[in-house]
Amino acid sequence: MQLNKFINTLQIDMRYFQQFFIVFVLLAPMQFAVAQAPPAAPKTGAPAKTQAKVPAPSKELVSSTKPIDAAGQKQISEFIASRCRIILEGDPSQARIASADLQTVLRQATATPIFLRACAEGLKPLVPKIIATNDSFRINNILQVVRWTRSAEALDILIQQATTATQKDISIRIGASRLMPGCVANANLTAPQIDSAARRIRDASESETQWVVSVHEMQALAALVAVAQEAKLTAQLDFARAEFLKTLTVSTVLVSKPEGQEQIFALQRGLIILRDILLKTPKEEMAKMAPAIRAITQATKLIAKVKAPSVNGFSQSANNAVVVAGVIDNLVGIQESAPKSKGG
Repeated sequence: MQLNKFINTLQIDMRYFQQFFIVFVLLAPMQFAVAQAPPAAPKTGAPAKTQAKVPAPSKELVSSTKPIDAAGQKQISEFIASRCRIILEGDPSQARIASADLQTVLRQATATPIFLRACAEGLKPLVPKIIATNDSFRINNILQVVRWTRSAEALDILIQQATTATQKDISIRIGASRLMPGCVANANLTAPQIDSAARRIRDASESETQWVVSVHEMQALAALVAVAQEAKLTAQLDFARAEFLKTLTVSTVLVSKPEGQEQIFALQRGLIILRDILLKTPKEEMAKMAPAIRAITQATKLIAKVKAPSVNGFSQSANNAVVVAGVIDNLVGIQESAPKSKGG
């Protein structure tokens, strides 16, 4: 009987998620479109001069399993420098093509860690120059390249550009945060790097007001949970889960304030992410998380009672979040407090 009830609840939850997903698909591109809009004209001066196109590194370099010699590093660095110069100075169509050229090379299935490290070295002095332009179009193009170096250093750059303290431009924060979950999954992070990334992402969440960025932050933390779980790093797994719950709590706090009601969209999606984490979490480990989870689900149920919300879609998203919160309570074994009788 309980099982049938739980299955029915999940089915209801999925219908609500499908409705939310349609809203998310409609809204998120509107936010991210700003990040992708090309500048009216290059801010750095004249367009890049026409010159012979530097070829991509050889297949032998891409698949190298031995340290790359000076000649090989020169070939890689010249290729990267030529495309970065176009991203920095070229017109929008040239910049997009240059970014795609770099990503195509980095994303090859045969690209080895040795080759990717060599590419990261080639990018190291050039990325700050592009970021210094404060041109969201050019910065988002180079961040897409950086992500595919699949390294802890790449994740550091993305977190920095997704943090309000260092990046005020919302379109850049959206672009950088969108890339973080995938970067986490491919970066081969060590235990200390997992801890550092989780802490920095949670720190960033505390000052973030844009709900789309908040969703990406929670997705990145969930990716860190998955990486720690796969690597059987118990301390890092516990820490990443705790930082995720703190980040989700930030959304519940913001939603309760009139100026933060758009965070309801992040809260609803965050609860779905939490549910997915819990489905892969043993019961005994859930017990350690139960107090923090209960605080989140109970706060969610109170938020749904907000009268005359100022954000379109607030009430429906809040009600959908309550449904997911109920599923989470069932998973964790949290029981609703019985109402007191009138007689005492």
